[in-house]
Amino acid sequence: MPPTSSSRPAERGFTLLELLVVLTLLALMTAFVLPRFTGFARPTAKQQAAVLADQLRAARQQAIAISRPVQVPVDPAVGRLEALDGGETGVVLFFPDGSSTGGRLTIAVGGRQAVVGIDDLTGAVSVGGG
Repeated sequence: MPPTSSSRPAERGFTLLELLVVLTLLALMTAFVLPRFTGFARPTAKQQAAVLADQLRAARQQAIAISRPVQVPVDPAVGRLEALDGGETGVVLFFPDGSSTGGRLTIAVGGRQAVVGIDDLTGAVSVGGG
């Protein structure tokens, strides 16, 4: 006859709390470590220039649509806006006919540069390396 003991042998495995701690640590590592290796931590100068170019194109379209000038301020922390006469300015102005004050916006990130050109006659916005 087998022994009749009321104690059960200890079962092997992980507790729910241990699994939650491990999953939390993995999530934190993924959130903080992975972006550093994949380049998602900071946008490049070219990416920032593309975003700014899209915003400038939208402002031009808005000026045409509402038949009124639209002013786009440029934050000096983002880039340096050079007017057509060579001086620095902080604003691009788009007119209802699609033209603009024009200029050249230089964006520098991590030692690399990208340039957003704004044509004064057509208001066309282009992105290039610097």
